[in-house]
Amino acid sequence: MKKMMAEWAVTLALSSLTVAAACAAEMPVKARPPAAPPVPTWTGLYIGVNGGGVWGTTYPNFTIDDSQGNYFTFGAGQTANVVAVQGAGNSSFNNSGYIVGGHIGYNNQIDYAVFGVEADFDAFRPKGSSSFVGALPATATGLCTGGACTAFTFNNSSSANWLATLRGRFGVAVYNGLLYGTAGLAVTHMSFSSAFFNATTSPPQVSGGLTENFSDSRVLFGAALGGGAEWAFVPGWSLGVEYLFVGFNGFRPDAQTTIAVPTNGALGGTCPPSSGGHFCSVFHYGYAMNESIVRARLTYRIGNIWH
Repeated sequence: MKKMMAEWAVTLALSSLTVAAACAAEMPVKARPPAAPPVPTWTGLYIGVNGGGVWGTTYPNFTIDDSQGNYFTFGAGQTANVVAVQGAGNSSFNNSGYIVGGHIGYNNQIDYAVFGVEADFDAFRPKGSSSFVGALPATATGLCTGGACTAFTFNNSSSANWLATLRGRFGVAVYNGLLYGTAGLAVTHMSFSSAFFNATTSPPQVSGGLTENFSDSRVLFGAALGGGAEWAFVPGWSLGVEYLFVGFNGFRPDAQTTIAVPTNGALGGTCPPSSGGHFCSVFHYGYAMNESIVRARLTYRIGNIWH
């Protein structure tokens, strides 16, 4: 009897082990968690292209030298005439155009912070013009006849050829996106022209007016400030959009001088005139501009930006 019970117990134990093994074999194996997606790092050298639109304001920064006999007109109307013409000639006007070029830079990333330096050089084409028609104020010198005062005109225009910037950048990386601010130096080449005409001046030069044609170009230095966002869409490549404000009006160099000469040719050889019967005017232009830029960017990052 004891022998039979022992054999039955062994048989039962073996059967249980067999069933357990079969059940274990049929149970699904728990899948391993998926590997984490690659994370980009923004550290490294990069190059790219950019292009977009430009809009802004041109500032003639126009003044009349009314000192030491550099007369615009004679008589009681002198001061009022200078104020009227100077205010008109100094009127700012809008410009717009496009920008396209390339950029190069280097970033360094520490945790989520990204900082670096970038330089760019672009074809820069903001253009603008204005036409102003005014009238000299009524004075005791007889500039108004039958209610009509002497008219004058200004025709101003501006353009630029290229833009270069050198800027620092500081941003925050969020997975494969980058938000950043930027600031630094801006340099451009600007051209400006102005034409002035009025038909007559106060006595004794009632038979002649003033005419002036000014054209000049020069390199301007200013500041650049803005920000942007980039998205690393595949290894090595990122797309971005950027806004920049480039300001030159506060950094303009000394004004350029030009002479408004009488239409009757009676300049008297010099300005101020060398004799009392002649007249002219000394004009100064310290032209400059401030511009807003919105541009798209395509950037290739040298080396693998994923880890």
